[in-house]
Amino acid sequence: PDLQKTSFFQLSLFNTFYVGIVWATHSAAGPRWMMKQFLAAKHLVPSPKGREHTLDRPFEENGHHRRVMLKLSHFMSLLAILPNSDFTTAVPDAIAAAVERHIKMKRIELPFRPPVLDVQQYWHRRMQHGPANRWLYGVFCTPTVDKGPSMATGTIPKLL
Repeated sequence: PDLQKTSFFQLSLFNTFYVGIVWATHSAAGPRWMMKQFLAAKHLVPSPKGREHTLDRPFEENGHHRRVMLKLSHFMSLLAILPNSDFTTAVPDAIAAAVERHIKMKRIELPFRPPVLDVQQYWHRRMQHGPANRWLYGVFCTPTVDKGPSMATGTIPKLL
């Protein structure tokens, strides 16, 4: 759906950024990749259907390409593939934290400034007062006038 239509509300929940992760015993040296190492590494690229991997855009614009060995349809696939491998991947920090709770891994700082990702909640106006939507909204924030949800028209809806 076109989420910019006035029938959808949106709320910015938080910002995150990409981090590099590898299996805990990966041979990658140091806490930070050098660009040459990063580009030569064997990459796993989680690419959920319908989502663009924003990390590759700056590389392609500068004529660089990662060695993509495998594209994954979901971030959770990393739990099965990353252990005991020599693969690396770059994922949002929140995903790295979730993976870290389940497998031994280490973070490696990327050799460039990764793009900041704005994670947003979207919902259709017919779900505005639905209990599930109100619950999810309450998990992430307390409604305020200056940081509340808005529509494409700029109005601030009343949620709670």
